[in-house]
Amino acid sequence: MKYVCITDIHSYLDQAIGALKELEKETGMQLMQGEQWSSEHKLILNGDMFDRGPQNRETLEWALENADVYNIGNHEFFAMFPDIVNEFMSEAYFENHGEEGLYWKNMDEEVRHRLLEAVAEGKITAAFKGPEYIYSHSGSDEGPDVEVLNRKLRDVGEKLLEAHEEMMAGDEEAFERAQRELMHIVETDNGRELEGCPELFDVTRDSEGRTSTGGIVWNRFYNLDTEVPQVVGHTMGIYMVNEGFDWNPQWRGEVLNINTIRDYVRGDSPVAITVEDRTEIDVFLLRPKK
Repeated sequence: MKYVCITDIHSYLDQAIGALKELEKETGMQLMQGEQWSSEHKLILNGDMFDRGPQNRETLEWALENADVYNIGNHEFFAMFPDIVNEFMSEAYFENHGEEGLYWKNMDEEVRHRLLEAVAEGKITAAFKGPEYIYSHSGSDEGPDVEVLNRKLRDVGEKLLEAHEEMMAGDEEAFERAQRELMHIVETDNGRELEGCPELFDVTRDSEGRTSTGGIVWNRFYNLDTEVPQVVGHTMGIYMVNEGFDWNPQWRGEVLNINTIRDYVRGDSPVAITVEDRTEIDVFLLRPKK
């Protein structure tokens, strides 16, 4: 059995499926039946399935139906805590993203409910331990405690799901109340930060006001300082270049960032997919049709 990982699809579903089909051709592995995953090998989706591209709902539904492992990203967090995030993000963030880029904000409540159900049932997880590498959206210096984080995420999901059901039944403030009981916005010299679920969703900012470190959905790849073998996404190539790195995919010690689908759509780098078995991990650079 092999573990195939792709991350940060961001609703570019056609390109993601195209990359998986290219991987199938290149490796000879049987992976896809049409547009559906159909394989003895495990598909790991490492967070941020929606926002940014043109196929938001389709990508989320595809992820929920096809992933063997679906790890949460910061955009799934946005959809779970929309009222908190609406206050947390800057005005510039909202000005710079159109309706497609703010799917978490405009999501149909029935779809949001399905997402919360998946978290509460453990179908969306915080992290996954492969044969050697740990998979999570943005990684951690200590290396994620997979069992603990997954249990904490389920607990959060259960609380939010119950409150969302109360909201849909008529208590209009129940869901927002639950969000605020779990997460808090604090003002610091570096700007707004989040507290409440430290290993999962907390975030700090650097002296320039940029999100920097925190929970497993927020860490920046170039800030990680660890030799724990991990496969992550989250940090887009343009931010890597601004910090003096090359484009993704990029190694730093034993940590690999493969966040490249948006970079590929922009024309900057190919799509990267990892394949891990019990002896090694391979990185495949693929160029599906755009």
